[in-house]
Amino acid sequence: MQRREVTVLHPAGLHARPAAAFVEVANKFSSDIIVGRQDGCYGKANAKSIFSVLSLGISQGTGIYIETSGEDEVQAMEALVAVLMHDEDDKEACQDIQEDRTRNRRIRRRS
Repeated sequence: MQRREVTVLHPAGLHARPAAAFVEVANKFSSDIIVGRQDGCYGKANAKSIFSVLSLGISQGTGIYIETSGEDEVQAMEALVAVLMHDEDDKEACQDIQEDRTRNRRIRRRS
């Protein structure tokens, strides 16, 4: 079994596109993969399920742990950590999130 702790640095946390990318990579491996918050909130989740990962509410700055267990556990761990550390593909997603936040502020001000 492999276990690694990582701090999520992506501005969107592990939501929407970043979560989808994480789950997509997790599903490429036969190993069992678990992800959870270091603070213990919301339990732990199957990293191969988008709904489970999203239910953890992982935002930017949240410490998480990843556990992999199986024949390809080392490769799975390396790939998942790489996804969390790589943000080139997520620049558009960050821009979308920022635009949504700006739009929501405008709507709240009108109310």
